[in-house]
Amino acid sequence: VSTVSKLSDCVFVDPKGMPELMSKLAIIKLNGGVGDTMQMTTPKGLLKISEVRNRPVNILDISAKQILSARRTTNTPIPAFFMNSRNTNKGTTTYLEKYAELDCTPGLGTDLLHTFVQNSFPKVDAHTGKPALWPESQDLEWQPAGNGDIFNSLYSTGELDWMLESGFEYAYISPTTNLQADFEPRIFKKFTESNCA
Repeated sequence: VSTVSKLSDCVFVDPKGMPELMSKLAIIKLNGGVGDTMQMTTPKGLLKISEVRNRPVNILDISAKQILSARRTTNTPIPAFFMNSRNTNKGTTTYLEKYAELDCTPGLGTDLLHTFVQNSFPKVDAHTGKPALWPESQDLEWQPAGNGDIFNSLYSTGELDWMLESGFEYAYISPTTNLQADFEPRIFKKFTESNCA
C-alpha cells in the first residue's frame, strides 16, 4: 500500500479503452431505507439535498445521473440494479420513470434498469413472541432484511441468474445514500488485475 498525494499521481485509465472489461460490469444501488428517523414516509432516495436552476434534486436524481455518466464515460451499456424494500419499491420505481434513458440508453441498449425487492422477515411482538399484527397497515408487520441481504436477494429474485447468463462477472455495489460512492474506472481496473477478483 502506498500513499497517493494527489490524483494526478494515479495511473490514467481510459474507460473507453477497456470495452471487454466494462461489458462485464453491473452497478447495484442499495435503496431499501425509508427515512423514518427523519419523520419521512417515503424512500430516503427522495430526500431533497439540493436545487439546480430552482428545481429540487434528490438522492435518486444523483444516483441516476451517476449511472448515466458511467455509461457515457465508458461508452458501455452498464445495467443498473436498484435493490429496494417493500417500503421503497413503489416510490422508487415510479420516480425513476422520469429517467427513461436508465432503461434504454440510445446507442447502448435496452433492458438496462432492473429493480428488485429485498427479502423481509415478520416482526415479532415482544410481549407475546408471536408475529406482530397491524391490520390497518400490513406492511408494518414486516421488517426488510437490510443491505446485508444483497446476495440472497439477487439469488432469490432471479437477478443473479440474469447477470450470469448475460455475461456479467463484476458488480459495483453502493448505497444510494452514499453519494461519494461513485463508480471509478481506475479502482475497477486495479481490482480486476489483483488477486481479489
